[in-house]
Amino acid sequence: MLLLLSGLFSCQKKGIKEYKGRVDALYEKTMTMVVDGDSVVFNRVNTRYTNGPIMLGDSVIVRFTDSRSKDTIKALMIYRIPKGYQEPQFTDTLASHPATKEQVEKLNQFVNEVKKGK
Repeated sequence: MLLLLSGLFSCQKKGIKEYKGRVDALYEKTMTMVVDGDSVVFNRVNTRYTNGPIMLGDSVIVRFTDSRSKDTIKALMIYRIPKGYQEPQFTDTLASHPATKEQVEKLNQFVNEVKKGK
């Protein structure tokens, strides 16, 4: 029992974290990124890229684990944020309108047909 529990807990994934910042330097296997004024170096070997290739000055979100090799952090995925992207603004109010009389009739007709099919 103890062996089974130790095996289960040893296989747990390390927590995945993410940084949002700007690409400051690109090298063959690494990338330097500015996050809140600090430079962070990521290892890009076997990293997945989404939303296209990255270039200097691009805004990116990097997902990574705590595993480090020397002075670099292993990047798992790099998401390029498109230029001009605005994050959606959510409000507490629902932007909707009441159903029209025809929509209500169609919905009621559908519900009645489904009830008859039982």
